[in-house]
Amino acid sequence: WSSRSRGSSSSSGSNHCSMPEILSLDRTIGQYDVVYVSPHLDDAAFSCAERIRLQLKEGKKVLVVSVFSAGPSDDESKSMGAPLKVFLDLETRREEDHIAMRELGVDYYYMDLKEVLMRHPGPKWLPSTIRLAGAFLLGLVCRDKDVQLQVTHQLQRIIAKSSCESLIGPAGIGFHPDHLLVHTACSRVANKQKISYYYDFPYCTYPVLVQLRRWMLDMRFTLQDVEME
Repeated sequence: WSSRSRGSSSSSGSNHCSMPEILSLDRTIGQYDVVYVSPHLDDAAFSCAERIRLQLKEGKKVLVVSVFSAGPSDDESKSMGAPLKVFLDLETRREEDHIAMRELGVDYYYMDLKEVLMRHPGPKWLPSTIRLAGAFLLGLVCRDKDVQLQVTHQLQRIIAKSSCESLIGPAGIGFHPDHLLVHTACSRVANKQKISYYYDFPYCTYPVLVQLRRWMLDMRFTLQDVEME
């Protein structure tokens, strides 16, 4: 865990009716103390479950925002080989995520944007492993600034509507293009909120990836490690 402060804000001090899934940002979404930003459906649950439970015990209101939660179109699904379809079975993954969010006891919102495998699918005739590697490389090179703007805009709306004190996003360990995109968006929207970055699981289980990413982040701004109580 690492964090950096971007000013201060007062506590909302209000309660909201529990509505596990937020369906639209055009409605009132209530106030939250902490907003977690999860690139994919499982990232916040795998990386932050213990921290989230601790914050809930402290009486904090928590919202988990999953960014790349949209499934492929019929044409996109047909073009994917069997190995890639496992990653892109968003219907099953969303059902699993619904269960995980409810077990954690948090509210959640899906941005419904498409992940890098759908943004850069590559030629159909290539083997799945090469298409997967190609999608990652293209995501890193292209950076998908239009998608990043969409994420940034939605996060700005969420922050404004929720009056959150703390924004927690991925550190980008592992250099997955979707994680890096979300990390940048979180860095740009934080204003009065305290912003923290969680170590992305499972990439954080590889010390070399942690050390390399921390070195890169420390070059940009001052970070302070935060230990869980």
